[in-house]
Amino acid sequence: MNFPLSSDKCRDILTSHAQALEHVKDRTSALELVKSTVIRLNKLNEAAGQELIEVDQREEICGFIIKAGAILGFNSEGEDVTKEWREW
Repeated sequence: MNFPLSSDKCRDILTSHAQALEHVKDRTSALELVKSTVIRLNKLNEAAGQELIEVDQREEICGFIIKAGAILGFNSEGEDVTKEWREW
């Protein structure tokens, strides 16, 4: 798998996450969505030999997911809702 394709898939996963989050009604559902998104990202990173998501990318991706949930009131900006499922 080449990285440009993987990067596009990563962006698609995050875009899909943001769009789906707009339809979530409560924290439990929001966390289920986070779990699903993180697991999809884990699989994508694994397929890329664990080299797609490095420290800088991890910080950006986590920040995006956390901020999106915080904007909609499902978590605080200081709460890493990705940590439980994240392998990167």
